[in-house]
Amino acid sequence: MSKKKEFTTSIIEAMKLPNDIFTYELIFDEVKNVADADLMKFYKLLFDERYKYLNGIAKVVAVAKEFNAPDTSTKDLKARAKKIIIFAEGFYETVFEHSIATGDDFNKLIQCAKPDKRYRQAIEILNLVKPHDDYKSFILNMKFYQTSLEVEKRVIEAIRAYDESKSIENVNLKQLGLVS
Repeated sequence: MSKKKEFTTSIIEAMKLPNDIFTYELIFDEVKNVADADLMKFYKLLFDERYKYLNGIAKVVAVAKEFNAPDTSTKDLKARAKKIIIFAEGFYETVFEHSIATGDDFNKLIQCAKPDKRYRQAIEILNLVKPHDDYKSFILNMKFYQTSLEVEKRVIEAIRAYDESKSIENVNLKQLGLVS
C-alpha cells in the first residue's frame, strides 16, 4: 500500500470517521498533493488547537489548504507565463510607438511609464525575473533573448518564486490571525 493510502487510512481511524469508500476518497483527494516529508506535520495539525472547532472531513480540508500549493502544473505555468509575456510585449510596443511618435528617448519613456494598477500581479512577477533588477529592465531587455523559450523559462521561474512567496505570506498571516 502506498504511503498516502496508509496515511488516509490512519486519518480515518484516528478521527473515528466512517470507514467507507466515500470518506476514503474524500480524505485521499485532500492529502494526495501533500509532500511525503510533510505528512507528519499534517497529521499533527489535525489535532492542533486551531482546528478544534472543526469536525471530520472539514478539519482535513482546512489543514490540507495549508499544505496544498497553488496549481503549478507545467501547462498552467506556461499559460500564465504567456499572458505575462503578452503584457510585457504590449507594454514595450506601446512605449516604443509613443517614442517614435513624439521623438522622445525610448529608454527614458520606459523608466517613466506606469502600467495600469490592474497589472499589479504581472508587474510583481516580472520584478522577480532574473537577472533583471525590475520589470522595466526585463521589458527593455526581453528582445535580446536568443529564443522565446528562454523568455518563457525566466518568467515561469519568476511565477514559481512569486507563488512560493505568496504561499509563505498567507501561512504567516494565518498564524498571526490576520486572515482566515
